[in-house]
Formats: sequence, C-alpha cells, structure tokens
Amino acid sequence: MPDAIEEPAGPDTNNDGKVDKDDITAVVNYIITGNLEGFNFKNANLNGDDKVCHIGVRILCDIYALLMIEKPTPVSRSSCRMLAPNSLIL
Repeated sequence: MPDAIEEPAGPDTNNDGKVDKDDITAVVNYIITGNLEGFNFKNANLNGDDKVCHIGVRILCDIYALLMIEKPTPVSRSSCRMLAPNSLIL
C-alpha cells in the first residue's frame, strides 16, 4: 500500500503536492496554533463553511482512508493452500 497519493486528488492542506497523513497533521496544527505558515486554508475548508475545525479533520481522515484503499487482487483457487486444523496462531 502506498504512503501517499502523489497526484493531489483532494485536500492538499500543506502544499506538498500530495494528499497524505501530513495533511491531517497540518489541519490539527492549524486548529491548535492558528499558524497559517505553509497551510492552505482553502483546501482545508472541506465542508465549505469558511471554517477549519474538527469536522474538517474527520472529513480529511475519511478522504485519506478512502484514497488508501487498494482493490483486492483476485486469487485463483490454485494459489490457495490448505492449512491443517489448529495451525493458525492468533
């Protein structure tokens, strides 16, 4: 699984050219400190209310989670192995 989406597909809040967990950190830092240095307020205003708050953090987390989902690779029956009962360690 990749660590980030290289082409911005949404809210690049720290202007680094990708959407990743650092964007979430940038929003949280802005909420706590109010520091706009290196912060893209327009991209962080995710629900269009001209505010950046905890709701934006939640939306950004959801977007990031969706971007990181990989489609499963189909598995052929011949590539599966049978395991003996009680062979899995949890």
